[in-house]
Amino acid sequence: MERGFAIFAQEKKINLDCIYLNNFISAFIFALISIRFFLKLINKIKLVPFAIYRIVLAAIIYFFFL
Repeated sequence: MERGFAIFAQEKKINLDCIYLNNFISAFIFALISIRFFLKLINKIKLVPFAIYRIVLAAIIYFFFL
């Protein structure tokens, strides 16, 4: 009985490793796409509107939660 459980546990570990690898690769690809999109956006509209948006958003969150 122990031998069967050991084989089952090894199979589970392999499946979990594949899931972790798949998640890592997906996150890496999405991060590359996001960075590429953000850099193109910054080259197109510059940083001033983004900075204003972040300052306004920070002020709203600050006053909302305090």
